[in-house]
Amino acid sequence: MPSDEAVEHGKRLFRHELDHDTESMFWLLLYWAVGAHPEGKEEEPIDTGIWSGLSGSVETRTLLVGGGPISHATHSFYKPVGLLLTKLAAILTVDRLWVASSDPRSQLGYTTEAFQHLILEFLLSNQGQEFMMHKVASNRRYPNMMPENLGLALPSNWRMSVEEMDSSGMTQMVR
Repeated sequence: MPSDEAVEHGKRLFRHELDHDTESMFWLLLYWAVGAHPEGKEEEPIDTGIWSGLSGSVETRTLLVGGGPISHATHSFYKPVGLLLTKLAAILTVDRLWVASSDPRSQLGYTTEAFQHLILEFLLSNQGQEFMMHKVASNRRYPNMMPENLGLALPSNWRMSVEEMDSSGMTQMVR
């Protein structure tokens, strides 16, 4: 469907806007940042709460953005990136259609402009910082998916060997 066509959604017209693409970019950036592992640094598993919020339902993602621990979602080496993500998430918690028309956040393109401002400010203020230049490892971070960390009660003999995990592609999930 062409982006300039409006679709009736309840009593309001829905139109795909640049702000929707900006939100999609946020989710891609968050997913990348959560999994980024700095080369040569100690492994840190992704917090299972963060992973559940990111990979769960729309409701869990909404909770993650609306006050979840996004600032702690990244590897500790990338803490400033986590703080940026928190600021970006705060912009997404407000739907422009639900605020007063006098509020600047109600303006079409506000989300995109605010993201551009925050990202540029982040790049300029962190220019030359070690985490900005440090190589990201080819292996991604994964949540600690062991049953005891997920609150699951499984039989004590439940374990997969490394060979079984390798053959199923799960090795990276538990490292």
